[in-house]
Amino acid sequence: MKKNLFKIFSIIVVLSIFSCSDVSVNTTENENIADVEAEIIVDNENESDMDQDQDIIPDDEPGCTCDTVEGDEDGDGIPNTVEGCLDSDWDNIPDCMDEDSDGDGIADKRECLIQPCVDTDEDGTPDYLDRDSDNDHLSDKKELDEGTNPYIADTDRDGTKDGAESKFGTDPLDPESRPPDGFYYVMLDYGGDEEKLLIDFTTSGVELDIVTMFDVTGSMQYPFEKIKEQVLSVINEDLPAKEDDFFIFGIVEAPYNVVLPVTHDKDVFNASISEVFKPYGNYEILLETIYQTTVGDGFSSQIGYYFGNNSENIEDVIFSSQSCEGQIGNVGGLCFREDASHLVVLFTDQEINEIPSEEEVKYTRYYDDVWVEGEEKGHNQQETLLAMSFNHVKIIIVNTSFNCDNDGNNCKIDNYDNDNHDYFSEMTGGVDSYGNSLSFHTTDKAGNGIREKLADAIEALTEYSEKDVTLNFEGSYIADNSDVYTTDVIKSFRPFQADPAENIEKMEDIFFYKVKPETKLTFELTLQIDSYLPGVSWDNISEFTVKLMSGDQVLGIRVVRFYYYIENGPNF
Repeated sequence: MKKNLFKIFSIIVVLSIFSCSDVSVNTTENENIADVEAEIIVDNENESDMDQDQDIIPDDEPGCTCDTVEGDEDGDGIPNTVEGCLDSDWDNIPDCMDEDSDGDGIADKRECLIQPCVDTDEDGTPDYLDRDSDNDHLSDKKELDEGTNPYIADTDRDGTKDGAESKFGTDPLDPESRPPDGFYYVMLDYGGDEEKLLIDFTTSGVELDIVTMFDVTGSMQYPFEKIKEQVLSVINEDLPAKEDDFFIFGIVEAPYNVVLPVTHDKDVFNASISEVFKPYGNYEILLETIYQTTVGDGFSSQIGYYFGNNSENIEDVIFSSQSCEGQIGNVGGLCFREDASHLVVLFTDQEINEIPSEEEVKYTRYYDDVWVEGEEKGHNQQETLLAMSFNHVKIIIVNTSFNCDNDGNNCKIDNYDNDNHDYFSEMTGGVDSYGNSLSFHTTDKAGNGIREKLADAIEALTEYSEKDVTLNFEGSYIADNSDVYTTDVIKSFRPFQADPAENIEKMEDIFFYKVKPETKLTFELTLQIDSYLPGVSWDNISEFTVKLMSGDQVLGIRVVRFYYYIENGPNF
């Protein structure tokens, strides 16, 4: 019934066109267009069957002829014979008579200033017919609304396309508002074009900034003085012979408290060791301490011990941001040198764990350290490892944990934390030339056995040789009950550029060969969704990890986070 009413109304409109004497019709062609539009409206429900070429003219009737007539019917500077009778925006006006053929809010005469018309994204569709002229996954109309440039895929030139920034919540107009260091954002379409993504790594410098990080919570009281004694021996007597200023030194406590930003002066370092407080605290907060040591942007929250349904022993957590004015370097919370490698040596008897929020464990009878409900949550493991990779911070963890009897005797090494410690070392480059973790355990509960192992580990990290490097990818299932991995969107990758170019021997296939220190390496990834990915028809976000590898050694990590939309995917 609704369709019949619509037809009656449409016919009345058509009759009105021909009966009103004040309507001026200049040409027979215009009359024909009016007839055609009326006919299309009346037979709208059969449009897909009758108009296979999308020219708004039923295939069995004559109509729009401006595609064969010289001139420029709509005055947009594009000849009729170029625009033709197609109706690209389905507004019942043929392109040759439509001042905005793609309906993006930008007039054709602005999108086609010269002939042939510009095709910004080189996808075969000129801008005046392309609703996303720069292929940044943000429509031209949306770009006008947001103030971005519809002809520049990355308006603020920060390395992330406008559509990805808009979707993931950063500002496409502000170069300082971009994905966190180490993250890359990209938009992919089901069955869409290939997306090229450039990913950068920089090989670390050869000089080494060494920071000793002391866990100053109560459980570390027994081995504490022996640890400090051996650290002083390593720094003052056991380091390999190098040129002046090859090594510099700093001290930080966990929970995060900077005792000494990195310095050349061993005497200052020696004196500062005595300022490290004897263990006293309740909460290690190791992961956030490592993050702040790496980044130094500050953090505040509240932490408590969750038991039953309540937080107990609540303490304020205030980690101040670090100013590096007047310091040797300007990187992170310890003011590392920008062109050096950075090593954190952590002494602890605990795992490096993420602390959950109180909301995550509420009413579960789970008890542990928690961020108090309503307070900011600390950085997670992924964010911390990425920050460490981006700022060239390696970590070696010295485990002091022992299991003893009730009298403190018959102590045995507690290996429970070792896998966790090794993982952090392996992911940050705290490894030997074979990729083996340099983290280790003290030989007894008193803290002995540090000096020789730590000296050997530091020496291993100063032996840099030119490396052949490539990428390795690590993903996960894209959805439950799926056999599709997030890495399946990677179609190929290749070395793209080295800076400076003379710092490599060559780049070929998937490798950079004989890479020297302090070399920026850029790889190009080709991404595409060419098979169905599970998900819903709106927001789907997945990710995969990219590792820069030399043999089994991880030199750096990045994370690619991609958004995909499956509206046009197959029906399952």
